[in-house]
Amino acid sequence: MSSLAQGEVPAFEVADPAFAITSQDVHAARERSWYATTPYGIAVLRYEQMNKLLKSRQLRQGSIAWPAHNGVIEGPFARWWSSWLLNKEGEEHRRLRRLMTPAFSQQMIVGLVPRFQALAGELVDDFAEPDRCEFVSEFAEPYSARVIAIMLGLPEPEWQVIATESATLGLAMGVTLKQDLPKIEDALARLYAYCDEVIAERRANPQDDFVTALVNASSPKRAGSATTNSETDCCC
Repeated sequence: MSSLAQGEVPAFEVADPAFAITSQDVHAARERSWYATTPYGIAVLRYEQMNKLLKSRQLRQGSIAWPAHNGVIEGPFARWWSSWLLNKEGEEHRRLRRLMTPAFSQQMIVGLVPRFQALAGELVDDFAEPDRCEFVSEFAEPYSARVIAIMLGLPEPEWQVIATESATLGLAMGVTLKQDLPKIEDALARLYAYCDEVIAERRANPQDDFVTALVNASSPKRAGSATTNSETDCCC
């Protein structure tokens, strides 16, 4: 990798509302340097260097530090964030992957592809104006939420619950995490309650869907050893 003197490295104030990743300033910075500094760490600006960094075993997944970097070190959100498979490493990461693997078989995915394709056609047919659409609200949001509902075996009309609460949780990815925390934790509590109901129902009435597969995968009989409630929470 090439290197530059510190004085030549661009600096981005990414929390500034006026900052845009597609701006001419960012394009110019990429010509000068393979990275820029930000208040949140370095921003890698070129494909080659990003590809090398992603493959390097000397680095770890940095998102685990995001809540603490924003002053959120305890509470429901911090606990939920740290429980993500993405934010686990070593044996704990491998253990959770083994636990979840039975629920994500190729056979299950392939069997759902025709339904996903049909759903895309349904949404396109319903566009309000011929040959036009507001892509996010008319396609991307309902498609992604309904795909999740289909995969989990949830009633498709409940896709708006998934979309609304997930969008609120998405605020956690932004630089306003700390001020948005009450809304984020409220949405998290509602999703936990919703998931608890679904999990309890699948334990009582198993179905041929992802939730049942995850519940079975987290049971002592399927996992091969005793599991704790926290393991089930991480998976489901």
